[in-house]
Amino acid sequence: MKIGKKITAGMALSGILLMGACSSDKEADDGNQTETSTIQVYGDVVSENDGCVLQSQFKPGDNIVFRMDAVDPVTDEQISEDAKLTVHLSTGEDLEMHHAAHPSGDTDPVPEFWTVAYQVTDDTPTGVLNYSVTAEMDGKKGEFKPFDVAPSLLTIIDPADAATEEAGDK
Repeated sequence: MKIGKKITAGMALSGILLMGACSSDKEADDGNQTETSTIQVYGDVVSENDGCVLQSQFKPGDNIVFRMDAVDPVTDEQISEDAKLTVHLSTGEDLEMHHAAHPSGDTDPVPEFWTVAYQVTDDTPTGVLNYSVTAEMDGKKGEFKPFDVAPSLLTIIDPADAATEEAGDK
């Protein structure tokens, strides 16, 4: 019975020490500037040609639309429309995004976010087109990178390959 009491006392003491360690870490984190100096960035890619339909494969002639939102994690509110959001393509191109309501011209309250369109040309390399999006505002920064999963990756396909796939679907 004495051994059981020692084990129980030991577990209680361990729990108290663990709680103390966790509360010390929390106090240290309260002064951590990282949490308050970041922006959460998220979004998707759609086809402008097909009426803003989610899509991951594009061919020359298609318009890729990057749509992003940026939120202050402390307030959980969208950051100022004056923020700078930029799409960085693996081709070396940078695309400045613009903030607006979408769809534009709608009279009902509609979501506001940042967008930019990219025209796929015959010169756009085929294969995966990696990209990331950065956000900056008042010394705060954030970054978005899409999932590294094949069906989710933005891919530029050869029109001949697309025609072969469509013929196989029929």
